[in-house]
Amino acid sequence: MVGARITRIDNNYRESISPVERLAICLRFLATGDSYRTIGFSFRVGRSTVAGIVPSVAQAIWDCLVRENMPVPKEEDWRAIAAEFLERLHRAQVRSSTTTRIHIQLYSWL
Repeated sequence: MVGARITRIDNNYRESISPVERLAICLRFLATGDSYRTIGFSFRVGRSTVAGIVPSVAQAIWDCLVRENMPVPKEEDWRAIAAEFLERLHRAQVRSSTTTRIHIQLYSWL
């Protein structure tokens, strides 16, 4: 799925980094949050190589999976989201008004 997008062509000067290793470098960065320097050291590639691999592979993953896992909401979905938001907002306002009233009553009683 992602392999075709992250494959690079070998040339006369060097062999390209395999798609499996490119994916491993990107996933290692996303999972650990290590610096490019430490990831490059553990995979025996340069810091600038890691800096080129991570964004390109992450973009390829995003492009392949965004349509399947994050569909664009339809109008009725947006209405349901808005209704839930308003319900939560109303609950928060009711809760804050009841606690404010209790505090006012306590202070006036003392």
